Amino acid sequence: MNAVEQLCYLQGVALDYIDYYGQQTRILDDVRRQILKACGHDVTNQDYICDTNFRLDALPWQTVLNAFQVTSSEHAVLKVRAQSCEPGKHLKIVISEGATEFCRLHVALTNSLEIGDYVIDGVRYCEYQIELPSLVANYYQVDVVFSSQITKAQSFRATLAVAPPSCFALDENQRSWGISCQLYTLRDKRESGFGDFSSLKELIQRSSEKGADYILLNPLHKLFAKEPERASPYSPNDRNQINPLYISPRLCIDYTLSNGEYRSDNQFIDYSQATQHKYQCFKVMYLNFCELELAKNTERADDFNAFVVVHADWHLSQFDYYLQWIAKEQLDYCQRYAKTKGMAIGLILDLAVGCTRDGEEYQRNKSLFVKHANIGAPPDPWARDGQDWGLAVQDPVKLKASHFSHFIALIRANMIAGGLRIDHVMGLLRLWWCVSVNNQPAGCYVYYPFKELLALLCLESHLNQCIVIGEDLGVVPEAIKHDLDNAHVYGNDIFYFEKDAAGQFLLPNDHRKHALVMIANHDVAPFFAWWQSIDIHTRDKYQLYSNNEQYGFDLTQREHDKRALIHWLKTANELPENDDAKSIYRAMVLNLATSNSQFLCLQLDDLSGETLAVNIPGTDQEYPNWRRRLSCSLATIFGPLSNEEQDNNNEEHGFWQLLNARRDHVSS
Repeated sequence: MNAVEQLCYLQGVALDYIDYYGQQTRILDDVRRQILKACGHDVTNQDYICDTNFRLDALPWQTVLNAFQVTSSEHAVLKVRAQSCEPGKHLKIVISEGATEFCRLHVALTNSLEIGDYVIDGVRYCEYQIELPSLVANYYQVDVVFSSQITKAQSFRATLAVAPPSCFALDENQRSWGISCQLYTLRDKRESGFGDFSSLKELIQRSSEKGADYILLNPLHKLFAKEPERASPYSPNDRNQINPLYISPRLCIDYTLSNGEYRSDNQFIDYSQATQHKYQCFKVMYLNFCELELAKNTERADDFNAFVVVHADWHLSQFDYYLQWIAKEQLDYCQRYAKTKGMAIGLILDLAVGCTRDGEEYQRNKSLFVKHANIGAPPDPWARDGQDWGLAVQDPVKLKASHFSHFIALIRANMIAGGLRIDHVMGLLRLWWCVSVNNQPAGCYVYYPFKELLALLCLESHLNQCIVIGEDLGVVPEAIKHDLDNAHVYGNDIFYFEKDAAGQFLLPNDHRKHALVMIANHDVAPFFAWWQSIDIHTRDKYQLYSNNEQYGFDLTQREHDKRALIHWLKTANELPENDDAKSIYRAMVLNLATSNSQFLCLQLDDLSGETLAVNIPGTDQEYPNWRRRLSCSLATIFGPLSNEEQDNNNEEHGFWQLLNARRDHVSS
């Protein structure tokens, strides 16, 4: 291994990968060198490369105690390093959490297990594993005093993250169902023009009465108020903060005007108009808060000031801090409301895979990010040159050197409900970095410290009592599937893609257990469009096919898939008399209610019969992504509440009752 190859290895730069077609693909040397350049390495300077390799590979062996370590609650250990020839090596160890001391240990390293070594300039350094007493999952402070017969006492301090073997999880036998939605698309009883936390409250109320145990939301991350048309929730300004547009003035006691709703009946959201109206309301709320709370040093004022102190690193104006405080309050309220309505989980939030380079999150953590590379995806049949998502990518070496502080803070900021979906969960293991080589797009996988990241995810999941769902669609290495499953990171399966080798849809009993199964999500066609091939015609309308052959192939494949779906329903004796989209969809849902998967998720777009996608991957300006609203109200989708006038629609009542009965039967 030459020096550049060693640096690639230490930086996590992949040599090859298995592509979409199952073929092993070698990554060009020029691309790998460009990845190193993106990380700030001078690949033309041999002395620099050798010095960097020494710093990354050898130098840590000369440090007695790494300042951040991760271990398991099932077998807690501490790792230390010292010269093997040093006589009388001895450690004094104190482990504490806050002001509470848990244990004191005196350890002779000559009696400890040696687990590795490294020779530097003829001196052999050894790594020793120290057995620790039982520790519950948490973060601990470790103070170590190292001494030997030839070395004076030296003091070291570290953080020890003791992680459970798996994430917080529901009972293995429980089979829940719930709703997925893009919050901004909701049409509620107020006839508002933008779905917000009031809309979410109504959705909780109506869906919980039908038996739903959770609502899976789109990312609620902060976007760009000064550029409101940047609407993608997956290209956020800051994943630690909440989009203020979801604040409902009518849920806030600071709002005193009689009419604070933004009303619009348009099919597509005008974000500029919605933002202008909402921020006018927010200014009224803020002025009232300043006058009636802050000026009088009330309890609410104290709560707000405490919030500002906790998030001082955001460096916001007082007005923007106020909006974040109110948004967090309203989201917390919706989660509590969901639990009072009997939902087993409540809200499941969604964490986007990255942030934009011109956003607040990037600016605060600029030293952790790579300047000249973006997150994307390798080539596949839908994107022959791969995809560049335009999201900033973190340097795995700097991530580890920073003691994973950004990752921990990010996970913690989003584990504020009953569950968290992690978009592109494979990012715990590797990300596809998009770079430019000779002015041509290129890419390469870069690997991350997966074991530590997964352990920290499990730890935060337990500390926050939050289940975790990992979006693992696409090309996923088998190793990570096994590790995620063992860690109770539930997978995410889309019915359209759940087929056997013969191209037939998997029977419900064959679905994987630790997963959330859904017919469709925001990246594929809603079912009513799928059944009528409207999505294919829409792609053709917007000239998204490079040639007519691909358009024709997709139409032919869709007819094959529809026949396979009919066969799937016939096998289960669920084929309805009518073959309209609504009848087929309802039959699918009732058959999927018997799925072995722990979570069944019904997309609100499908329950409302949408035929236009909310997003078409691979498009930007060509299609109005993230703007299409639901075509009908929540009351129309779910029917009247128990305290509202009933419509006596026996077919509707029967559908929900049978759905619940079948999920309950699978649970038992």
